[in-house]
Amino acid sequence: MVTLNKQNIFSKSWLVYYIWINHIPKVKPYVKGVLLDIGCGHKPYYEYFKEGLQNYIGLEHPDTPSESGVVDIYGTGAELPFADESFDTVVSFAVIEHVKEPELMLREAGRVLKKSGFIVMTIPHIWGLHEIPNDFFRYTKYGIEFLLKQGGFTVVEIKALAGFWVTYSLRLCYYLESFRPFIPKSLLAALYFLIQRVGQELDLFHRVESETWAYLAIGQKV
Repeated sequence: MVTLNKQNIFSKSWLVYYIWINHIPKVKPYVKGVLLDIGCGHKPYYEYFKEGLQNYIGLEHPDTPSESGVVDIYGTGAELPFADESFDTVVSFAVIEHVKEPELMLREAGRVLKKSGFIVMTIPHIWGLHEIPNDFFRYTKYGIEFLLKQGGFTVVEIKALAGFWVTYSLRLCYYLESFRPFIPKSLLAALYFLIQRVGQELDLFHRVESETWAYLAIGQKV
């Protein structure tokens, strides 16, 4: 089982994990009871959320490689294999961009949630293609608000996880990755750390949230 804090500061995306780990305490009050993780992967969030939960159910698409024994059930976000009102909490991190029918996924999440239950998601806004060809959408905060309401949720919070400087420092590091065969590994690692660290500091000075790489979204079932 993978945990988020194993990312080292010389990776091309250490700042993504640093920022998200620092947001987890703000998310915990919404995470309770029986939890469904849609697109659980290797369950990297299990260690952070397991305390106080009655159960943690990880669902993964059958075509997605994942660690043996970690996934509890295979299925799709657009057709969840659970009865109505089975869960107190639904989480889904960096998954909805890979779903062809995002509105249906939100409706399904609402269906399996108990009344007043919460959904917690991270959703990309400015990010490169990944998991090709199953990468379909990017979302503004207005699109996220629309999807939540279509799913039967009230919006609790839609929060930009960063601003311009963090986003583009990350994008620059991913671009530099393509030069890996031509740049010494130690130099590349140092550049990754330095670029992201500068981006982090500049974001504190001038944070333009319309340029965030991703949003944290929390909704409550009506």
